[in-house]
Amino acid sequence: MSGSLKRALGLWIVGHLDGLHVYSDDLANARHHYPSCTIIELSHETEALGCGKKDYTVRDNESDIVVASGKMHRRETVFRLTFIAPSDKQNNGQEIVDRLLEDIESTVLLTKLSCSSFVLRDTETSPSVEYTVDKLTIVNRQTIPPDVSGEPFIYRGTISLHVSRIVSVEEPVDHVIKDIYLLEK
Repeated sequence: MSGSLKRALGLWIVGHLDGLHVYSDDLANARHHYPSCTIIELSHETEALGCGKKDYTVRDNESDIVVASGKMHRRETVFRLTFIAPSDKQNNGQEIVDRLLEDIESTVLLTKLSCSSFVLRDTETSPSVEYTVDKLTIVNRQTIPPDVSGEPFIYRGTISLHVSRIVSVEEPVDHVIKDIYLLEK
C-alpha cells in the first residue's frame, strides 16, 4: 500500500480534534459515528511538464560522477473537510459543528504561524510516508443547511484547506561522459 496525502491529513486532524471520526467519504461512515469529518480531494496534484534547468545534481560518493539530476516542483492540493454532528444532551448539533470548524481553523492558524514547514505522516502504510507541507491555508468556510429528513437531525459545515508542498523529482542520468579527449589539428 502506498502513502496517501489525504489519509495523512485525516490522521493529523484526528490527532488535533479529540473524539472526531474521520472518513474518506460519506459511505464509509456506515455505522453513523458522530461527530465525524469526511475528506474529499477537490483538486488533484499536478506536475510541471517539459524539461528545464535542473535545480540540483546527485553525485556518486566514490567516483564523483553525476548519477541523477533533480528539480524542485510545487504541488498544490485542495481538500474539503465536511464536519457532521447531530445534537446531543448538552449541545445543539450546529454548535458542535461550529466548535469543530473553529478548532480546525485555530489549528491551521497555529501551523501557519510556526516558523518552519510541518510534516503530515501517513502511519497506516509500512513504512510510514511523510509529506512535508510548505503552506497550509484555509480557502473558505461554509455552513450547510441541516439534514432534517430523518432522526436525528444532522448538522453540517465545511471548510476547504489548500495544501502546498515542494517536492523534488529526480531522474537518473542516461549518459555519463567519463573522459574527454581533445585532438590537435
